[in-house]
Parts: sequence; structure tokens; C-alpha cells
Amino acid sequence: MYFGCIIAPNCTFTRTKRRHSVYPAIGYTFFAWLLFLILWYLSVGVLWIGRRQFEGFGYNVAFSRQYGDIALSAAVAVAAVAYRGSPQLMHYGTSDAWWHLFIGWIAVGVAIVLTIRSLRHAQVMDMYHNSIVVPIFIYLFGVIVFPATAFAGTPLVKFLVLGCVLVWAILFAIDYIQDRLDQRAWLERHGVWVPESSFE
Repeated sequence: MYFGCIIAPNCTFTRTKRRHSVYPAIGYTFFAWLLFLILWYLSVGVLWIGRRQFEGFGYNVAFSRQYGDIALSAAVAVAAVAYRGSPQLMHYGTSDAWWHLFIGWIAVGVAIVLTIRSLRHAQVMDMYHNSIVVPIFIYLFGVIVFPATAFAGTPLVKFLVLGCVLVWAILFAIDYIQDRLDQRAWLERHGVWVPESSFE
């Protein structure tokens, strides 16, 4: 089953006789919060644990990863509530298998490119973020956020989603300008002692 279908009762793969009773309105909110917490843990929480395990101490000085990923997680959660299996989404075909496969292959392609680029100098948790977290966000934005905001979202939903994305974009721009994306190098330039990584 495709992940987006967990939240969309009218998805092609979740049509059952019980769809109206299995997915009441409160269920969408529950899944949205659950999805937010899972994304927050995968994108932010795991980085601290992994870096403490593999590099000797936890850190996350990139604003776009520490706070921007939370904003993206919130955008997914808001869009998930708005999704609600709207007929508009079925009309545009965004709940069909071909759309999930199309977005999935894009996410896989981005993961491959980022992984290859990370092999030279990135730490193991940077590779984790580039190879797993980024593709997950791409997939969820393709199958949930984009359809929900473009075809089924209210003005409030669109405002909240676009606001979250704008927050991430601003934070990413700050990271790029201040060269925070290479986090170990940034720490070393600012006089922070960085222990040798177990993967170096």
C-alpha cells in the first residue's frame, strides 16, 4: 500500500465498504499528528542520536535541518488533514498508482544523486539526512501536500502550508549564506572542538 493512502480514504488502494466508518474526521487529525511526530523524529531527533553515537557528540547547527524540517513536517500534517480523500483529488488522478510511482521515482533519483555527492566528505548522519529524510519529504509533498493545497485546500490551508515552506526556504538560504550546511566544518571554523568521527 502506498503511504499517502493511509490518510486518504478515497485512495484507489483503500476503497472498502467500511471506509466511511474506519476514517472518521478525528482519524485524519490523529494520523496528521502521528505523521508530524514521526517526521520530526526522523528528521531532527535521529540526527542528535546518530551524531552522538558515530561522532562523539550531538549537534545540528544548520537552521534548515533543526527548525526548517519541523516546518516541513507541519506542512505535511496540515495538508494531511485537508486531504480527506476529496473528490477533486480523484478527478486529477493524484490518488492513482501512477502518480505515486512517478513521485516515488523522483524521490529515489534525488536520493541517489545526494548520496553520491555525499560520499566524498559528508558524515554518516549527513548522508542519512540526504539519502532518507529528503526523499521522504519529496514523496510526501508530491502525494499529499501538493494535491491537497493545489486542488482541495482552503485558503487557510494554503496559507499555512506556504508559510511553512517559506520558513524552510528562508532558513535554508541563511544556512547557505553562512555555510552551515557543512556542519562539522562550520563548528571547526568557530573554534568548537570536534572529535574524530568513527567513520573517518
